[in-house]
Amino acid sequence: MQKTIPVALVVAAASSVSIRAQISSAERTVLDSLDPSRVAAEIRFLSEGVIKTQSGAGNGTAVAGSAEERALADVIAQEMSKLGVNVRREPFAVRAYEYGPVSLAANGKPVTAISLHAAGGTWGTRDGVAYSHGNEAGGHRVRATLVDVGEGYAPDYARSSDVRGKVVLVRRGQAWPVYQILEAVQWGAAAMLLYDYPQARRDGIRQDSMWYHEQIPMVAISNNDAAELQAQLKRGAVEMALENRIDSGDGWSQNVVGTITGSEFPDEWIVVSAHYDRWWKSAQDNCAGVAAMLELARAFKTGWRPRRSVMFLATGGEEAGIEASEQDWLAGSHAFVSAHPEILRRLVYDFNIDLAGWTSNRGDLASTPDIVAHQQRVLADLGASDRVTATAAIGNTTDTWNFGIVGGGGASILRWNEPFGAQGDSQPNPFLQYYHTQLDLFHQQDYENLPLHLRIGALSLVRMDEALNLPLSFPEVAFWVQKALDADAEKVGGAAFEPTRAALRVFRAQAERVEAKRAKITAPEQARPLNRWLMRTRKDLMPWLFGQNANLRTSGYANALSAVIAARSAAEKGDRAGALAAMERVNPIRMASRVSPEVARIERLYWYSNGDWSPAYGQKQRLLGADLDDVYRRLANGGDASAEASVLGRFETEARANFNEALFLITGKLNEAAAALRVAPLP
Repeated sequence: MQKTIPVALVVAAASSVSIRAQISSAERTVLDSLDPSRVAAEIRFLSEGVIKTQSGAGNGTAVAGSAEERALADVIAQEMSKLGVNVRREPFAVRAYEYGPVSLAANGKPVTAISLHAAGGTWGTRDGVAYSHGNEAGGHRVRATLVDVGEGYAPDYARSSDVRGKVVLVRRGQAWPVYQILEAVQWGAAAMLLYDYPQARRDGIRQDSMWYHEQIPMVAISNNDAAELQAQLKRGAVEMALENRIDSGDGWSQNVVGTITGSEFPDEWIVVSAHYDRWWKSAQDNCAGVAAMLELARAFKTGWRPRRSVMFLATGGEEAGIEASEQDWLAGSHAFVSAHPEILRRLVYDFNIDLAGWTSNRGDLASTPDIVAHQQRVLADLGASDRVTATAAIGNTTDTWNFGIVGGGGASILRWNEPFGAQGDSQPNPFLQYYHTQLDLFHQQDYENLPLHLRIGALSLVRMDEALNLPLSFPEVAFWVQKALDADAEKVGGAAFEPTRAALRVFRAQAERVEAKRAKITAPEQARPLNRWLMRTRKDLMPWLFGQNANLRTSGYANALSAVIAARSAAEKGDRAGALAAMERVNPIRMASRVSPEVARIERLYWYSNGDWSPAYGQKQRLLGADLDDVYRRLANGGDASAEASVLGRFETEARANFNEALFLITGKLNEAAAALRVAPLP
C-alpha cells in the first residue's frame, strides 16, 4: 500500500503544550514516538485511496454490511498485521443495504441527490422480494409534480394544495425527520425530497439513517438546489422524475480486533476503539479516528511493553446497522460488548476516538465518572488543562457509550469544543457544516489539534497500563450521583429521596475505606484480585445508574414529573398557555400539535418496540401514556385547561411512579455495590 502523500501538518497546538516533570522518561518515549504527519497521511489514504466505487448513498460511503465496508476492514487488518499485533475478525449480523445510482430531474434538468439510508427507494428488493413505488418505467420511476410543504408537518399540509401522488419538498429543521416521513405518507405523497440539515453548508448533501422508515421514496438534496426548486415553483409547475434503487436484507459486518498480550496482567484489558464505517469519504468521521488508533498501536508495539493486554478495535456498523430500531447506530460496539462479557468485566479502560484533532480552541475529555480525576491529572501533566476539560458527560452517540455505560467499563472520548456547536472564537470552523456530507474531506488546516489528541490518548493509556492500583474511583461515582440527586430534588417535591441518600452514604463510606486501603498496596499479588473485584463491581453498578440521556437514571423522569406537575398546576388555574408550555418539556409531547394523531401513535409504537442497545438495562426512558398526546392536542386547539386538570393529575401519578421506580433501582444497586466493597479482597 503506497502512502507517499507529503503532509506539512500544522503542529502549533502541540508546540504550545508544555510537558510537566511528572511525566516519566518511559512515558516521554511513547509520546515522542507519535508522528502526526504519518497519521495525516493515513487519514487521507483511508478517505480517498481505498474505496473507488460510486454509491447512491454518497460516493465513498461504506455502510454496514457492504462490500465497501469489507474493503476498509481488509485494509485496517493489513495495517494491524504490519504493526505486529495479533489480528482477528469478529462478524456480527446487521441490516444491510445496497444503493444503486440516484436519478433526479426537475423539468428535465438533473438535480444532484442521494438516497437516505434505510429510507425508501422507488424500486428494489427487500429480503429478496421485489417492490416498486413508481408510476412509470415499469414502476421504477416516480414522475409527478412538486409541492413545497415547508417543514412537512400536519399544519403545513393543511395549508398546501393536495399532495396525493405528488413529490413533496421538505425542510428538515431541528427535529429528526421521522415525523416528516410519516406525515408525508399520511397525506399520500408519492416521494419526498429532504433538505436543510442544521448548520449544514448550502452546498452540502447530508447522509443520515432514517431508522428503517421505508414507507416512501426519499432522497436528500442541498440547500442550494432546494432554493432553485423553490424559485422554479414561483415561475410555474415543476415536474420531478426520481429513480433510486435500494436493496435491503440480512448481512454481516465485522469488527477488526488487534491485540498485544500483557506481560503481567494478560487478562485485564485496555482498549483503543474507532469505527471505520462511514458516510461519503468522511476524513474526520471517522478516518481520522482509525488513523489515530493505528498510530497508538504503533507506539505501543514499538515503544512500550504493556503490563496489561491492549486491544485495538475497529468497529463496523457504528453509523447504522441494528435492525428495526429508531436508534440503529453503535451496532459494532454493541455486538462486541454483548459477545465479550469476560472482557468487559476486566475492562480497565477504553479510549474511543470518533472525530480526531479538529482545529478548535477548546476540547472536552468526556469520561465515565470513575476516571474523571485520572483524566484531569493526565491533562495537567501535559499542560493542557487550560484547553481541555475532563468531565463526566458520555453521551449515546458514540461507541464510548457501549463500552462505558452499557458495558460498565471505564471509558473516555476527546471531542474538540462542541463538534456540533456554533461558530465563534472557540470554534472557528465548526465540524457540523461538513458532518455526514461530501465536504468531509482532508484539509490539513482542520487538524491542528491532532498532535495533542494523540498525546492525551497515549498518556491516558500508558497511565492506565502502568497503574498497580487502577485509577478507578468509586468516591467520584458517589459524588456524581449526589450532585445529580440534588438537582433532581430541586425539580420535584414529595419524592422519597432518603432511602437513596442513605444507600449513597453507605456506598461512599465503603468506597472511601477501600481507597484508603488501596493506597498501601505495593505488590502485584495484592493488587490483582482487588482490581478485578473493583472492575466487576463497576460493571454490575454503572449500567444501572444511567438513563439514556447520559445523566443519572432518575434525571429524565424528574424532568417529566416536574413538567407534568407544572402543567397540572397551570391547568387548575385555567392557564392554558402555561399548561401547554409545561407539557412541551415532556418527550415526545412537544410534537403532538405538529403531526397527525395517527403519525404520533405510529412514532410512539416505534419508540416502544425499539431494538437498540439500551433495553437490557432499561436505560431508555419509559414514556407517559399515549393519551397525554390527546390532552396536549385539545389544549393546543383551544380547549379548556381547567377541564384537563384531573387528567393531568393522573399523569402526574404515573410520572411520580416512574421516578420512584428509578430511585428504587438506584438505591438497590448502590446497596449491592456497597456490599461488594465491604467484602473486597483488601490486604
